[in-house]
Amino acid sequence: MGYLDTQLHRLFLDHDCVVVPGLGGFVCNQMAARYDASRQELIPPSRGILFNERLSQNDGVLAQTVVRRAGLSYSEALKAIESEASELKRRVMANQTVTIEHVGRMYLGKEGGIMFMPEEELERMLRSFGLQRIPLRPLKTVTNPTTARVLEMPPRDAIKGSKQWIRIAAAIAIPVLGGAGMFVADNWEEPVALMSAVPSMHNRVIESDFQPRFEEEAVLLSGIKTEPVFESVMQASEGASVTRFDFTTERVSSTGTAVVLAAVEEKSSAIQEQMIVLVAGAFAVESNAMNLSAKLQTEGFSSEILLQESGLHLVTYASFQSEVEARKTLTEIRKDDRWSSAWMKRFKANG
Repeated sequence: MGYLDTQLHRLFLDHDCVVVPGLGGFVCNQMAARYDASRQELIPPSRGILFNERLSQNDGVLAQTVVRRAGLSYSEALKAIESEASELKRRVMANQTVTIEHVGRMYLGKEGGIMFMPEEELERMLRSFGLQRIPLRPLKTVTNPTTARVLEMPPRDAIKGSKQWIRIAAAIAIPVLGGAGMFVADNWEEPVALMSAVPSMHNRVIESDFQPRFEEEAVLLSGIKTEPVFESVMQASEGASVTRFDFTTERVSSTGTAVVLAAVEEKSSAIQEQMIVLVAGAFAVESNAMNLSAKLQTEGFSSEILLQESGLHLVTYASFQSEVEARKTLTEIRKDDRWSSAWMKRFKANG
């Protein structure tokens, strides 16, 4: 093993060019940072090594190293290096592949010149700048980006107030419906009677031509109660949307008159007062929220900005009425490392 095998590879860490007398020069070229489109990665700056047979001027770098490490004089070190280089060149010209330990292989090219292929370990060592490759995916192009809407959420006190008015309206509607039932019972014997508590949309009432021909053919009303039990029955049907009430027997019946209860409006309002959103971030500055929302829209989310009472702008991925759908979507979003901090927020009237 000669000096080329033991000393040459050490010099590339500190020198960009090392000349071997009688053989040629090894040059380390700086390589700028570049983008690898196939791997979608940003490659940091590095160094690559080349061999130039025309560099024959001795720079003394290798000879000085041999002097320090082998204890030889400069002339003795230079003579030993030239002897190794001459033997290496002779073998290459004889069409043999010669390996310099830790540096690379040298062989004869098609045009008669000396070719060089560096060792993989040497290339890895020259690339080591303490920098890692950075994953960099291209941004999606959006032809017509939409501006996110800023929705101002109503204060909780206002929502609670509206719910109280709904309850008051329901409490007023029940006695009114009860009074309508009593009105029907009181006017049962009149020639024309409306058999429903629901207001009629007709402009006029068509009287029937039927008249009983004898006493047994007439409708007897002696068994009908006139006590106002409609209100108590409606209260017992709380939570239902529509019920049927038989005003003849004064009880709930499948063949009775359809009555729409006020509780439907309250239940429907309660559903609308609930909203579940998946939050990407909260900002005091509106422009920061707008920037994040625009970025989410380029990723395919239906992002919106919710303005809170505290002044914070919540940037959302999407909004839902169903908690099951919201949690399912949240699990899918968190699979992407960029959105792993997503969280769910529920808006309700009762806080």
